[in-house]
Amino acid sequence: MAIRTTLKVDGKEYPFFRTIRSRVMFARSEFNTQHLLEGNMDAIVYSAWCILFGACARDNVKFELTYEQFIDVCPDDIVSSMLEMDGINPDVLNEAANEAEKKTTRKKK
Repeated sequence: MAIRTTLKVDGKEYPFFRTIRSRVMFARSEFNTQHLLEGNMDAIVYSAWCILFGACARDNVKFELTYEQFIDVCPDDIVSSMLEMDGINPDVLNEAANEAEKKTTRKKK
């Protein structure tokens, strides 16, 4: 289950948690979960926008940024924020990725 948290965008705090609306919006897009797993930044940012849109709608918080406007003000740490929302420590994930990369590099030598 996703954690209810907030995300600061352009100086304002917004609710940030997955809703049915955010899942449906993302599912109707050109992206899928595989794009997120591959680290496709456009898919990640679009997913974050859907999550914000859905959470704000659920909590009756005014959110008027279009996707294009959101791109311009999207926090640099959006990937970490999304991982934390899912209860995943980004530092642990980064360490695991670095270890996997080291093993792959060693095998190539």
